[in-house]
Amino acid sequence: MRPHRALREEAPLIEETWEAVFERKLKGGDVLGASDVLRGTGKNGWVRKAQHDRAAEIVDAVAPAPIVRRDWAMRLLAHPRRVDRELAVAILLPLARSHPRDLERAVERLRDDTDPAVRRAVIRLERALSPAPEVG
Repeated sequence: MRPHRALREEAPLIEETWEAVFERKLKGGDVLGASDVLRGTGKNGWVRKAQHDRAAEIVDAVAPAPIVRRDWAMRLLAHPRRVDRELAVAILLPLARSHPRDLERAVERLRDDTDPAVRRAVIRLERALSPAPEVG
């Protein structure tokens, strides 16, 4: 040991929850890292709906600007993993009224995907884009 140097403290051995790590990655602008954290909660690449819903809540709590949401979603759509594409849809859904062209672009990119989970996500995007029936 060198007496003229201060001792470096070791990090505490407290495990962060996946939600805390996910949020930290999002706040740092690392949407692909956040997607990796979400993917790690599942088994063999399959993430439960509860985790997807919680991830969408965290994205809403972080409250990124619409342009940031769009950029995050486009980065995720460029990757072939199912989790990335489903997270992209969750990020884009709140933009249905203000940025319909971006949702239409995402629908076009995902339309030919054969994965059933991605197909369900496309249906959610299409429903968000369709006008609500008038009651009367």
